[in-house]
Amino acid sequence: MFNNLSPKAKRIVFNSIIVFTVMLFVLGYFIGKSAEKEENKNDKIEEVKNEGFSYSDMENDKEKKTENVEENEPSHEEYKQENPEVDFDENAEIEVNVLSNKFTQEQINEAKNVVQKFTEAYYPFDGNNPTQSIENAKPFVTEELLNKIVGQVVRPTFEYFSRKPIKIEVYEPYEPEKEIMNLIARVTGEVYNADGALSNKETVEYNIKLVPFENTFKINDYTYKSLRGDF
Repeated sequence: MFNNLSPKAKRIVFNSIIVFTVMLFVLGYFIGKSAEKEENKNDKIEEVKNEGFSYSDMENDKEKKTENVEENEPSHEEYKQENPEVDFDENAEIEVNVLSNKFTQEQINEAKNVVQKFTEAYYPFDGNNPTQSIENAKPFVTEELLNKIVGQVVRPTFEYFSRKPIKIEVYEPYEPEKEIMNLIARVTGEVYNADGALSNKETVEYNIKLVPFENTFKINDYTYKSLRGDF
């Protein structure tokens, strides 16, 4: 039958066969590649499955870890310590040193009165008469202290020419010295220059020690410090 065809027809049939054969080859190639990819994919899935953990594996591993922790973790009894004995009596009174431990309230009031009068006499200063405050304070101090303050006469300056108290407060120290009458006098005062103009406002403290004298007290010593100056 093929021999009965014309040469042209034979060429067409021959070419068709070649094309068909090529198509079959190409189709077979792609089918083979697809099958190979699918196989590789299945192999990778199987590898992942083999490398992973099942739920039961994880539970078993968890139990093993728990057992190891329980075996290695020391019991609380190993850390338990007995409370050391503390030599402390919560009902004991704390000793605080106050003037009333040594002196009566009448004596404390009398000492405060002496300190108040001393401060009113000694704090003021007059540049025209620098020793006036010392003369005024004589009735309230011992001979020992008088000899000390006589040598400490303040020399007036233009800005610090005079001063006067505005407010005086007398109170007990937080921790007075034992066996000694000890009081604080805090003074708020004003300082004036030589022209009489206000040049400063200040707050000072006298830490005063007193000794018994007849039916009252006299000041035996003091320290002085400035707490504040406004301008």
